[in-house]
Amino acid sequence: MDIETLSKECEILKNALLPNLANANDPARPDYNEDEKKKIAAFCVMSHAELEFFVESLLRKKIEESITAIQNTPSDKVIPNLCFSFGKEKRKPSPFDINQAKEWYLKIIADNHGIKVSNLNSLLEPIGIHVNTLDQNLVSELNSFGADRGKFAHNSFTKVVREIPNPNDLYERVKRIITLLKVFEQTVGALK
Repeated sequence: MDIETLSKECEILKNALLPNLANANDPARPDYNEDEKKKIAAFCVMSHAELEFFVESLLRKKIEESITAIQNTPSDKVIPNLCFSFGKEKRKPSPFDINQAKEWYLKIIADNHGIKVSNLNSLLEPIGIHVNTLDQNLVSELNSFGADRGKFAHNSFTKVVREIPNPNDLYERVKRIITLLKVFEQTVGALK
């Protein structure tokens, strides 16, 4: 998935789930009804899934590109970082077994369930990216959005109904994250 597809998918979700955003900031607008609140919560959960899928797809693509590149370019560092991390995780000397390291890393991606700092650490450190080197606005936004999504995904609707965010603010937040992810996409793409 590329950033443009991510933007389109979130726009589709907005059109399908969020109430008319033109009225979202109108102080005279009555409270949202229960169905609207459920759709706003669903937008939060589903847009989080799109953001998570984007990050995971980007990393899968980078690993595939790097494995191909290392056959032609011995200076590629992503795969040695991955193999070192694989060896460290398995508590044995770091074998330069690309296939085992790749499968290990793809399992990390498959087992991932979020975009918070702990998830980013698990996904990025094996290929040599440290979260503290990323744009901290992105890290903060992803961490906060992941926590908010967790409220909706892991609680009863009746428990969180009072915490439903303004849909316009929620959509603007998703757009802000997508903008920040453009730089992240370039960072991952530039890895050697």
